[in-house]
Amino acid sequence: MRRVTNLFYKEKDRISQAIEQTKEEITKMYKERDILNKKINEKSSVVKDELFVLNLRFDGVNEVKNRAKDTMELFASQIAFTKKEIEKLKNEKLERQNRKILLMNKVKTSPSGTPRGLKPTKRSKVAKKGRSRKSLRNKSKIRKSQEVSPVRSSTERIEEVVKPKKSAKKRLKTAKNKYR
Repeated sequence: MRRVTNLFYKEKDRISQAIEQTKEEITKMYKERDILNKKINEKSSVVKDELFVLNLRFDGVNEVKNRAKDTMELFASQIAFTKKEIEKLKNEKLERQNRKILLMNKVKTSPSGTPRGLKPTKRSKVAKKGRSRKSLRNKSKIRKSQEVSPVRSSTERIEEVVKPKKSAKKRLKTAKNKYR
């Protein structure tokens, strides 16, 4: 019986020691858990702060992006507007040039039949009879010289430049005829 009681007490002591050990281990684990929780809380607060800062930065970046988008749209609209204005100006310039060409092509004549801007040539009463045909020819020459000639090619221009000159006799004859 004593043996059994001794064994029982021994077992009881062993069990109580094991319980105390487990209790100590549990308290240790709780302490470690508290330490880990503190570390996690610190890190989480740091992470939260960093997240907050990152969110602020992201908001700033978004604002900058939006501003850049707005300025790009504004520039695009201004460019389109300036292109339209340039086109308008070009069209107006072309219209003006066309009008000028049309006006120059029309031969404006006064009621007397001479082109406007030119005064009729004055002749003396004595020379009127003999010179009337000649003066008419001169008038027609003047009219022809005032008419705007059509656009000529470069070869025609070269041909005009290379025309042979009158001989000295012919030039003298025409000069004498002018001053008769």
